[in-house]
Amino acid sequence: MKFSSSLLRSAFFFLFLVLFLQNSSFTAATVEETCRSVADFVNYTFCLTSLQTDPRSPSADRPGLALVSVDLSLVNATSTKSTIDTLLKNATEASIKTGLQACSLIYSQAIGALKSMADLVEAKEFHAAKELNRVPINVGTFCRDALPAAKPGDSPPLVKENSDYSQLVLLSEVILGPLA
Repeated sequence: MKFSSSLLRSAFFFLFLVLFLQNSSFTAATVEETCRSVADFVNYTFCLTSLQTDPRSPSADRPGLALVSVDLSLVNATSTKSTIDTLLKNATEASIKTGLQACSLIYSQAIGALKSMADLVEAKEFHAAKELNRVPINVGTFCRDALPAAKPGDSPPLVKENSDYSQLVLLSEVILGPLA
């Protein structure tokens, strides 16, 4: 009799575990699976390359990958803001200074929002994190639009930085989507 009740408890535990893992959005999601699932929105190679730079990614579940993507966005925004501030110090043309000042301001706001998003993701407040993503999601585009057109022969400033930032924030958005 003891053997049967022990076996029965084990069977129920096993069944519960299988059902939980099948229905949980928190099961391990490989980086490749995640990047395939968001490929309609974010370039697959960009997603893969970006997430693989973080040592937490290989063992992360979807919430973990959401946190990684927010953290990558934050690092990128901070680096871009630093680049903007350096360009601003050296800018002599009024229209470029004005554009860079606007970029500096909106990237500062994005950095604050991304820090709060990371805290919300860590607290598993995914819906609130996704809602907060409305603040930083268009910063790259707004910055690009704030800058004057490049003169012939010159390359416009911050093209790669704004593009990478936009892709990273969009990556955060689409990874958070199913969790919210």
